[in-house]
Parts: sequence; structure tokens; C-alpha cells
Amino acid sequence: MSSVIRRDLCTLSELLSHARLDLMIEAALLGPDMRSRVERHGLMWEDGGGSWLQVVLLAGDRAVVLGVDRDYSRTVGQVDLLEGLPAWVADVTRTRDDGQAESWLGFVLWWEDGAWWSAEHPVDDGAARIPLLGDFGEDAQLDAVGEAVAVAAMDHQREDDPREEQEVEPDAVRRLVAAGAAVHERLLLDALIFEELDLGHAVTVARATGMIYPARSGAEAREPLA
Repeated sequence: MSSVIRRDLCTLSELLSHARLDLMIEAALLGPDMRSRVERHGLMWEDGGGSWLQVVLLAGDRAVVLGVDRDYSRTVGQVDLLEGLPAWVADVTRTRDDGQAESWLGFVLWWEDGAWWSAEHPVDDGAARIPLLGDFGEDAQLDAVGEAVAVAAMDHQREDDPREEQEVEPDAVRRLVAAGAAVHERLLLDALIFEELDLGHAVTVARATGMIYPARSGAEAREPLA
């Protein structure tokens, strides 16, 4: 029987805020072709290179997080990740229909009593390497927006474009994060600089994160979106 250990990761609230910013940025850059998505009871994040994370919110201030880090989840194919889980966590883990191959799962975490927990494994499960589970301070927020602006510049910056000299403004990033699900296009443009981005889709995604609500059970969590 596996021991249960407390994990030193960001809070659930920080995870959801980080995910909202990341999904907004992805929506702005990729529009409807974005990989990640908002679900009724949580969200699915993918980095495009094989790492992914899925958050499932449950009643009673609880949550389950499933995922894998393509480089650091040594548990893949080596550890029975259902062993040692509380019944309600195992229920969510078994019933999720997330489109991922069952064997490509590196970690199972759960949020309960204000902390993250997992079964203890003999090898690294890679959870701490997933950006969304790490620090979400101002430096991380500024880095995320800065990387997005660099990508946008490669796609949209023209010769002698005055935006070449424009830097990401920390205050604009703070306002964007503080707006939460109530973000609007002006806030996005102030932070991301390039009006060519799909700011409308980013707003739609941000608003959708504000409509997530907890499932009452694992079976309810797997119900498809209408």
C-alpha cells in the first residue's frame, strides 16, 4: 500500500489563475486552433510537445489533477498510479475521458484540506516540473506574457514597425491577471501589444474559465460538454 504525501506545489487558486492566463495567451496566439480547452468542471492544458495537465474540480473544495511531463515523469509505465488513492480520487481518475492514452499518465494529485497530496512513488512523477503547478508570482506572469509577445512579433512585426521598441509593461500584465475571467480586449492588447492576435477568442476563453463549477462525483465530471 502506497503512503500518502503532501506536495509542495502552488495552491489550487494559483493553479486556476495561472491556467487562465496561459489559456488566454494560447487563444490569442492560436485562435480556435488552440490545443488546451476549458471544460465544465475544469480544464485541459497541453504544451504541444507531449506534456499535459487536467484539472477536475469537485464539491467540497476538492480537486483532482492528472497529467504527465514528457521528460520527467519516470512513473509512466512503471508505477500503478491508482494504488493508494482515496476512493473519490480513484473514481475521477478511472472515469475521466480526456483523450489521452491510458498508459501516458505520469501523476495523480488531489487537493483536499487546503493542500495537494499524492501517493508516494519510488521515482519522480514529474508533477513539480509542470509550469502550471509552479510559482505564479509577478516574474512568472511577466515571463509568460513576454514569451507570447516574442512569438507574436515573429508572426506580425513588419520592417520598421514601431512596436519593435515596445516592451511588455508590468502594470499591464498585473491588470490583465487581476481582471480574472472579466478580462476584455483592451486589457489583452495593453499586455500583448499586437492587435493582430485573436483577442476576441482570448476573451471568450477567459470568460469560460469563470463558468467552471465543481462536479459532485467522478461520473458527473466525465459528462461531455453540451
